[in-house]
Amino acid sequence: MSADTDQQAKEQLLDLAAQFYDQFELGEIPHMSVPTRTKSNIEYDEQKDVWVYGDRES
Repeated sequence: MSADTDQQAKEQLLDLAAQFYDQFELGEIPHMSVPTRTKSNIEYDEQKDVWVYGDRES
């Protein structure tokens, strides 16, 4: 991994932790959205030549 990728991953994890913290502070049950892992939510990205998740989340 490159230093940029490592830094990006670190920032995303810190952001997720901050979201959970804010939800706890508000007395909410923590929640998050992730891409739905179903056949109907997978698309082929021709530019990258890989399969990627679509827009559906759960």
